Amino acid sequence: MALLVLVALTGALMPITSSETAIAANHRLALQTRYAAEAALERAIRELGAAGSWDDVLAGRLQSAVWDSQTSRRLADGAVLDLEVEAAELENAGAGRSGAGRDLPWRLFSHGPLDAVLPRDPSGGLLHTAVWVADDPADGDGDPLRDANGALLLHAAAIGPALAQRAVQATLTRPSPAQRPVVTSWTIVR
Repeated sequence: MALLVLVALTGALMPITSSETAIAANHRLALQTRYAAEAALERAIRELGAAGSWDDVLAGRLQSAVWDSQTSRRLADGAVLDLEVEAAELENAGAGRSGAGRDLPWRLFSHGPLDAVLPRDPSGGLLHTAVWVADDPADGDGDPLRDANGALLLHAAAIGPALAQRAVQATLTRPSPAQRPVVTSWTIVR
């Protein structure tokens, strides 16, 4: 009788154990994806600091060293990532519940696998990163291809299996091209 009770308890605990394993794996992937987005943003900030004119970045004449040859890619799990579609969604709906970045003309600055951003990819090749830039709408010049106030908006995303995505946005400012840029705001948007 006691053996029967133990077998029943074991049978009842098996689904709980396997669901806990799946939850832990999803949580680990979510954290890796968020940290990958942050790493892509940090790298873009470093490269933008070395850029002479942010007008060249906004006009698409200057891009990151992390630049994949294709804006559409099949991910490891078979899902198709199209960065042009992602940019259109970002422009039309913004990011996160607040719709951050809606109605801004976002320009792709950087995109590629995580191992192009980090020396060692902890995701095992599962993650792809992208960073978009936009002119700060508060500069008042009305020209999205010209930076009039030394401020850029950045949207960095990391995309993984099943198009799981985490994204961060930041405002980057510098008083003059000779000075290092400073992050004046940073938020997780997705």
